[in-house]
Amino acid sequence: MKVKVTDAQIRSWRLRGYSLARIASACGTTTSEISRRIQRIWQEQYRPPIDGWGDPRPEQIRQLCEEIQREWSEKERQKRHVGRARSWRPVVVPASILALARD
Repeated sequence: MKVKVTDAQIRSWRLRGYSLARIASACGTTTSEISRRIQRIWQEQYRPPIDGWGDPRPEQIRQLCEEIQREWSEKERQKRHVGRARSWRPVVVPASILALARD
């Protein structure tokens, strides 16, 4: 009796690290046939939607950001807040570093 191995089984074996030769042996076929079949499996799984994968529109980005931010705690919101500093603080360079740079 010949048993047909499903695409899901082949994908599972490949994700577990089985070699093409081992999968081909289990399926009773050649490694090149298994390689083509695996390629087809991945292409079908990651086929772009009909309208394409293009960049999201600004309103989609805004909506998804708001959905994510609604789940934030107040502590998380404060941690992620990015805004203007209360006052400008110039970079301080130690005099020893300035002396080295002048020499």
